[in-house]
Amino acid sequence: MPATRRFGRVTDGLIPLRYGQTPRLERAEHLLGHGATMEAAAREVVFEDARMLRRLRRRPGPAGSRRS
Repeated sequence: MPATRRFGRVTDGLIPLRYGQTPRLERAEHLLGHGATMEAAAREVVFEDARMLRRLRRRPGPAGSRRS
């Protein structure tokens, strides 16, 4: 069985990329909830830019919350 498939089994179907993005998105949500701008939150959690953070927040599932 390929490693990615095994990884998905133990992480409720997440691929490694999504698994790594989840804590960063959670931290960004926390920062936004405490008054940070989208740009500042994206910088703090080391996303390329605020646009990437917005896009990931709109994704369904554990790594995105569908909020914009």
